[in-house]
Amino acid sequence: MTNRFEFIDPDGDGLVLLPWPSGGRPGPVVGLIATPREGKSAGVFIPLDRLEEVIAGLRDMARQASGQPAPGPCSCGYPNDEDTIHPADGKPCYMRDIKATVEGAGA
Repeated sequence: MTNRFEFIDPDGDGLVLLPWPSGGRPGPVVGLIATPREGKSAGVFIPLDRLEEVIAGLRDMARQASGQPAPGPCSCGYPNDEDTIHPADGKPCYMRDIKATVEGAGA
């Protein structure tokens, strides 16, 4: 049996996360399937190299929903600007994207 994560809200709407074969996509993905109590299911397939970005976005949405202030400087010690690239992985700092999301939402 495939491992899976399920969440059902009090109204009976659900969310299922599954490891998903590539199926023609470039590389393996995580399938995120919304299963409403009524109506059709809808899915999003998250490439593994973008999974941490999605998790960071979920954490930021939780922070905003709870009314917590925007995060300060990135714990990596680098400034939060559009030119910040982490030397360890060569990728942009996630805090830049979170900051832009918060500012764009008027928070």
